[in-house]
Amino acid sequence: MSSTVADVNTVTDSAWTPTHLQMFSAVIGFNTLNYFLALYLDDLSIVDITWGLMFLIPNGMLMYAKRDQLNEVMILVGAMVLIWSLRLSIHIGRRHKGEDYRYKIIKKRWEHRGTIGRLFWAWAFVFVMQGTFSYINNMSAIIIMQNSPADQKIGTWEIVGASMWFLGMFFEVVGDIQL
Repeated sequence: MSSTVADVNTVTDSAWTPTHLQMFSAVIGFNTLNYFLALYLDDLSIVDITWGLMFLIPNGMLMYAKRDQLNEVMILVGAMVLIWSLRLSIHIGRRHKGEDYRYKIIKKRWEHRGTIGRLFWAWAFVFVMQGTFSYINNMSAIIIMQNSPADQKIGTWEIVGASMWFLGMFFEVVGDIQL
């Protein structure tokens, strides 16, 4: 019983930092909820709308866990991830007019698997895989959040990185406007 109490105290202590397994599990949990929504809507392509939001989960967990130790770099990286994530999800959500044809093709390919097989493969190959890819793509921000010392300030390399992010964001927005 005492180990259970210690585990609970560790989770509520501000010195607690989530592990990769905990953060990845949170992303997969989020995507599993999205999967059930997709089943209800009969639209697997909602995973595209929530793609950007998947990046917020581990970064939000780390910022919350390290809330007493946040530094300028963590706030900058968190803000860049937040802006990119919300902009992308809103943009894709506005364009969404029903299930994307690619997901309809995928569903057709799974028809021979039966109901349980189709349900499992839709979850595994669409929602778990997207969550896995988002976590891998998010790794640079996660590592910065995990390893930034509390007294770290924005320096030359952070300015260069933020400038590259801004340039990339500019081209992404222009490209989306041109679609």
